Amino acid sequence: MRAAGLWQMAQSSLMAGLLLALFAPSAGAVLVYQRPSTRAIVAARNDGSHAQVIAHGSSPVVSPDGRKVAFVVPHGSDDHHLRLVSIHGGPSRRLTADVFVVDRSAPFVWSPNSRYVAVCSVSNGVFIIDVPHHKRRFVFLGEQCGLASFAPDSSGVLVEGINESSVDLNFVPVTRGETRDFHGSNPAWGKRGFAFNADSGDLLLRKRVGAPARLLHRASSGYAYGRAWSADGNTLLALGGTPTDGLQALLIARKSAQTTIFPQRFSALESISRNGKVVLGEQGGNVVAAKPDGSTRVLALQATSPSWTR
Repeated sequence: MRAAGLWQMAQSSLMAGLLLALFAPSAGAVLVYQRPSTRAIVAARNDGSHAQVIAHGSSPVVSPDGRKVAFVVPHGSDDHHLRLVSIHGGPSRRLTADVFVVDRSAPFVWSPNSRYVAVCSVSNGVFIIDVPHHKRRFVFLGEQCGLASFAPDSSGVLVEGINESSVDLNFVPVTRGETRDFHGSNPAWGKRGFAFNADSGDLLLRKRVGAPARLLHRASSGYAYGRAWSADGNTLLALGGTPTDGLQALLIARKSAQTTIFPQRFSALESISRNGKVVLGEQGGNVVAAKPDGSTRVLALQATSPSWTR
């Protein structure tokens, strides 16, 4: 009897452990956003539940490992400071001053290994910040810095260089190395290559820097630019439309270039889920998750600038 009782207890404990494992949220399954009215930065589970204020500032972006959140705070008229806080809150620390915010929905970018942050400088260049080692590298571009996207192995980053007549893409190594540039804009780097816009407006794909480019989407079919890739690098979230009329979410298949257009419109589009089936954006002043079948779920009311690791 005693042995049978111990066996039942062991089975019950095992079942309880399995249930906890099934329903416990993943360590990286998090969502962050800001509340514009109070400048509160909020961290939550990726379904919007268990929300808590972790800092105050703007444009929060969660690291790919789901452990840290970088954000900006204003300092003077054009200057910002970039700061870092744990996903659980607590004291924040400054990563760098002299930050230039190009696009408030994407003022900087994390590397896939969560070690580096690339952010534009007010001095016509880019900072590459080694977060755990408290190091900072400045690379002068000679022109205004724009949007950026890291290589999947975190070895370098593509950064827009914007001047009066054109936009170039600069490949900047995270450590020492030569910067290479070519014509293009709006970089979005995934596991199997990076998307970018040619001068014509066409959306192109290259497997690596220097490789031949192939067409993903013609500008004559409606202007679109890449935003983010699914984890396997096979589905690209691209943006179409205009903020005035509402942005369109386009899912473009890497191999076939087949495009799925969401029926709903958005005021902002930020990311795509790892499985390539759900997009993160903003509608009517709220943070939402949406699917191409038209279904939309509100994750946070009166919130902006969402970032997740779903």
